[in-house]
Amino acid sequence: MLSIRPSTKKPSSPSSSASCSLNLLPCRIAQTGPCDASSKHWIVETDGKAQQTAYFRGRKLVSSPLVLPSTHTGAVLDITQDILPTSNSDGRQRGLDEDDDFEQDADLPVEVKAVDELARFDQISVWGHEVMVNKMEDVVIKGVEEWVSVSGRMNSWEGE
Repeated sequence: MLSIRPSTKKPSSPSSSASCSLNLLPCRIAQTGPCDASSKHWIVETDGKAQQTAYFRGRKLVSSPLVLPSTHTGAVLDITQDILPTSNSDGRQRGLDEDDDFEQDADLPVEVKAVDELARFDQISVWGHEVMVNKMEDVVIKGVEEWVSVSGRMNSWEGE
């Protein structure tokens, strides 16, 4: 199980800002952290139709915005090795030497790892080569839209 907490990284770090811009490029880049995207390498232009284009290493890219609904917030997370103390159903902390009743799943200790929230986002720019990404065929766009639909149903109750 994971527990999200605010970032413990230094506030001066570029990745610890309150919000960020996510870009999903149609290529593989051997970089997993923040980068200094200077104007020499990344210039995003917007035309009259609100369509964004950019050139990356000489290849034309066109953006399709994927906006999250106002009921959802995207987060950039960093899974840490910190394990949070667990408690049982009556709120007391469990010790390793306690006599556990393994017949009930609710009383089993659960390892909870801390996850640092580095930044938040409300939109993802999905880039395609030369043309906008087909929203009906792109697995990322379909996956996010399906997750939003499923999470809405999981977190609601429809009475009779």
